[in-house]
Amino acid sequence: MTVIANLSAATDVILGRERGLERLDTSADGFYRSFKGLALVALIDGAIMVFTHGARFDIEVTKIENPLVFAATMLFIALMAYIASMLALFLLCRTEDLQRRFSTAVIVHNWASPVVSLIFAVPFFVLLKLEAFSHPEPSGSLATIILFGAIACLVVIGVRLLRISLSISNGQAFTFFAISAGVSLLIDLWFNRLFGL
Repeated sequence: MTVIANLSAATDVILGRERGLERLDTSADGFYRSFKGLALVALIDGAIMVFTHGARFDIEVTKIENPLVFAATMLFIALMAYIASMLALFLLCRTEDLQRRFSTAVIVHNWASPVVSLIFAVPFFVLLKLEAFSHPEPSGSLATIILFGAIACLVVIGVRLLRISLSISNGQAFTFFAISAGVSLLIDLWFNRLFGL
């Protein structure tokens, strides 16, 4: 299957269409090919970080002046957070059925990630255009609404991906998402502190 076909199938899963799972390449080779999705995420997120590095913020966002070094550092941290979250998810998949479906969950996550990155680039650039980061007083309320809306969407998408890929209930999917996302966040914060960001 082509990259476009897998991205299209992952988009169906993001939208809650279970038929998208049938269109994804979930073979053993497809598992390894799905990491092309993470490469796309690196390109998308890396480009965004380089492009926005020079934007003026009232708070100190980074002590790394070179935008390419900053992007590379942030992508490394994201990779470590990804590995930690997948390890947490693997440990949560205790039953034989869930262990068998774990690779499918990874494939779905990998192909859905670049789509999600593009989706969340939109509110980010809206906030940047509104200068919400550099002038929080006039646009603070709107920035807060957009931020919480984006977080809510991320939770809904994350739960939906796990529910469909692992074939579990919404409650179990939410629990799995909360734990794996929590582990990812902790690793992210730890590496940020380690690098003085």
